[in-house]
Amino acid sequence: MLMMRLFSSVRLHGLLLLLLPGPALAQAVITVCEGEWFGWSALPRTSGACCPNTTYAWEFSSDGGVTWTPAGSTSTGISGTASLSMTGLYRRVDTWGTNIHDPQWGFCIGCNTQVTINGNYSLTVLPTVSPTISISTPQTEFCGDPGGVQFISTVTDAGATPVYAWSVNGAITQSGPDPVLVYNPLDEDTVTCQLTSSLQCADPVTSDPVGITRVDPTVTVTSDPGGYVEYGDA
Repeated sequence: MLMMRLFSSVRLHGLLLLLLPGPALAQAVITVCEGEWFGWSALPRTSGACCPNTTYAWEFSSDGGVTWTPAGSTSTGISGTASLSMTGLYRRVDTWGTNIHDPQWGFCIGCNTQVTINGNYSLTVLPTVSPTISISTPQTEFCGDPGGVQFISTVTDAGATPVYAWSVNGAITQSGPDPVLVYNPLDEDTVTCQLTSSLQCADPVTSDPVGITRVDPTVTVTSDPGGYVEYGDA
């Protein structure tokens, strides 16, 4: 929304140039990830009845406001899908006018054209991050050892405070900062881990599944028809 403020004025090529001293939009600074939507919107500015309709031209500067180029929008607002090259400053240039009235009779005899610069608005576009995760275990068979089986994750671009969500057969069994899972599996269990990186602009990623086979020990008892066991023998 455009906010009216005190302003100074100068003449430029016969036009009255109004310089607004601060942000005219409520959200003047935007930070988004590459590929996300961004936008600013503002109320239209009304010209006098004797003047042409107000025109709008959004401009872009990548060098801190030294040079400006057309940003591609001639509407009251500007929006789009962010790319890295869009990082910079934006402003809206309004060309509008106020009526000039006959001093004696009061009717409109002309238009006083004015140019108002609204800005600067800042857009920062952050690059996307693509974390990776894989999991492994020292053993693919489990014999019911009391210590269970250990699954270890190997990651990239996890950030300083990642979250690991470990799942067994699709159900989360452990979630938090621990990159290792230790548990006693059942036969044919499948383990995966989802990594949520703490870096900005990083989507969660899930590892490929790792399966394990549980091999329970068995005891086989046979008899020897020709032998015997004395009392007390083991």
